[in-house]
Amino acid sequence: MNFSLGIDAKVTVLAAGLIFLLALVLGVWKYRQIMTSVDHRAHPYVDIAHRAALLYSFARLAGVGQSDCGECRRVLLRRGDHWLDPPGDGPADRGRDRRLLGAVGRVRRRAADVTSRAH
Repeated sequence: MNFSLGIDAKVTVLAAGLIFLLALVLGVWKYRQIMTSVDHRAHPYVDIAHRAALLYSFARLAGVGQSDCGECRRVLLRRGDHWLDPPGDGPADRGRDRRLLGAVGRVRRRAADVTSRAH
C-alpha cells in the first residue's frame, strides 16, 4: 500500500515535534531549578509548563490519526476491499444526533428550572 501524509498531517506532526522539543528545554530548566533550590523544587510555573508541553505534544500526535487529513483518514477507514463510511454521515447517524441534541436540551431546561427555583 502506498501511503503518504498530506500537508495538514505533516504540519501537525511538525508542531507536535516542536512542542516536544520545548518540553525537553523546559525539562532542563526544571531540573536546574530543582538542583539549585533549597527545598529541591522547581517554580510551579516551570513545573506546569513542562508537564503541559509534554501532554500537548503527545495529544497533538494522537490528533493526527483522528483529524480529517485526507489520505490518513482514508487508510484508517479502509477495511478489507471496501471503504467504511465516515462516522456521522448516514441517515441513522443524523437521527441519533437529533435525539442526542434533544436530550441535551431537555437536561439544560431541567437544570435551569431547578436553579431558578433555588433562588
